[in-house]
Amino acid sequence: MGIGKIWSNVGCWLKKDFSSLLLLFFFGLFLVWPLFQEGYFASHERFFSYLRLRGIDSALASGQFPPQVFPHLINGFSYGYLIFYPPLSYEFGWLVFKATGLSIFESLKVVHFLSIFLSGLTMFYFVKDVSKNGTVAVLAAIFYMSAPYRIVDIYVRNAFGESFAYIFMPVIFHGVYKLMFGDRRSIWILAFGLSGHILAHNITAFYLGLFMLAFVLAYGKVFVKEHDRVTPLFKAGVLALVISAYYVFPFFEYVGSGRYGISNMPDVTELVALHALYPSQLLGSEFNQAGFSALLGSPLTEMPFMLGHHLAVFCVVSVLLFRKLAGSRLFVFSFICGIISVFMTTYWFPWNSMPGFMLYIQFPWRMLMFAVFFLSISSAYVFTLVRWNSSVVIMLVVFFLCLYVNPFLKKVDHIYVTDEMVSEPRDVPIKMMDYLWFGFASAKIGGFSSGYITNRQKVPLVLKGDSEISGFTRDGTNLSFSVKVGPQPALVELPLLYYDGYEAVMTTDDGEKELMFVYESPAGFCLLRFTENAEVKVRFKGTVITRISTILTLLGLAVLLVLIGRSFRESLTAPKPRSIC
Repeated sequence: MGIGKIWSNVGCWLKKDFSSLLLLFFFGLFLVWPLFQEGYFASHERFFSYLRLRGIDSALASGQFPPQVFPHLINGFSYGYLIFYPPLSYEFGWLVFKATGLSIFESLKVVHFLSIFLSGLTMFYFVKDVSKNGTVAVLAAIFYMSAPYRIVDIYVRNAFGESFAYIFMPVIFHGVYKLMFGDRRSIWILAFGLSGHILAHNITAFYLGLFMLAFVLAYGKVFVKEHDRVTPLFKAGVLALVISAYYVFPFFEYVGSGRYGISNMPDVTELVALHALYPSQLLGSEFNQAGFSALLGSPLTEMPFMLGHHLAVFCVVSVLLFRKLAGSRLFVFSFICGIISVFMTTYWFPWNSMPGFMLYIQFPWRMLMFAVFFLSISSAYVFTLVRWNSSVVIMLVVFFLCLYVNPFLKKVDHIYVTDEMVSEPRDVPIKMMDYLWFGFASAKIGGFSSGYITNRQKVPLVLKGDSEISGFTRDGTNLSFSVKVGPQPALVELPLLYYDGYEAVMTTDDGEKELMFVYESPAGFCLLRFTENAEVKVRFKGTVITRISTILTLLGLAVLLVLIGRSFRESLTAPKPRSIC
């Protein structure tokens, strides 16, 4: 097929969906109009988001690939944040920061808009492919983009990873659907969606897997008739694991070592008591930016947990008209899963009887993420019973949603802040005590606000032995200095919190180079042992598993690109009916 023919097919495809994509784009702009104001909006993690992007930048500048340890955090003693925290949303933010020349805060705003628009885009194409109904697809997308909990995720929580994960949920179910019905070219769709969700918000991956399994069972007859359809699903899962290897395998390596505290998880009773919702909160929460997760007795101190009145109304309508709508398997599946998700946000769900692995979601209200996804689809299906002109229906719904959401957007408070106003290095508050060596908390060093870590000098310290240190220099996580050792061996504590993956190379007076073992000090810092004079260079290289995993990821991305190119080429060369445009 010639270039002209391919270009003609691409143009035909764009023309077919142009009006829908344009609507989603401008609706997305409306949802982020507060971002056009000067400054950055007040939110739970506004400065943490800034520091994570700055951390990626400084880690890469230190020669880390992938970036894992942020040099400027924890009072400048470095923080292995991206060893444990899903990195994709912040890596994407860093790319925007570098590609556009915008400030970090402005780059964060761009990513928030893209997360809304792209999630609408993926939802649109998923629902359109399954329902074969463009109106249902557009409505599902705009419900998905504008759900109140999504507004909360951005403007109250500034939950970057969770906001980004909304992009991939429709992609995952779209990929499963296409593979189940024999489109083997679509392995890349499922692999892309799964790897994206894992790298954006792994904490909800278990529940996503359960819903995926339910989706497969809903179309179980396909597998009874054609068993070979399971194989492409398996291949897509393997490819997703390979693509996300640079994060997943090191994560389990560090977790498996038992040395690091990943989360200050409360016990089950406290989890339910503080973070499971009263059903009234799903409709009665008041939008504010000062609230927190736990219900502390006042609406002004309560984070809003809004499902959306319109989604609640459509749930009631769906029950009343269930028989008329039950002909659509996607509607039935989405409605049931949506109701289950809402139920699981509340204290009615028996969280206190659930096994520990089901509690990694931390907060039951996170199930609102799934409720929004599924109920947006089932709510859109209600409009298949409306016999009005589809364009009129869509514009009326958009008009209503703009009126409904705008009062929330008007309440968004902004704080004038620039990159220069955020000092570096910066202490991390005690609530961010995750991802540190377990012994750190029990070493009686006073935590973050006082004691050892606050008063410690940012230079190598001789803990044992009569030795001298000179010529100390530091560039991010790279250190170099000279040691003159006395009669006894010297123990030198480095100004770096301990994480597996640091490499220390010493050069002796004879010019010989030797790889040194990096120990943990009693206070949780890196520690070196010297028996002779030497010059030392230290860097964070990552573990062997990290380096191998990174190579796997690069190979997986190459395979993904090949599959995308092949699928795109085959779809363009496939015969199309004359009426396609």
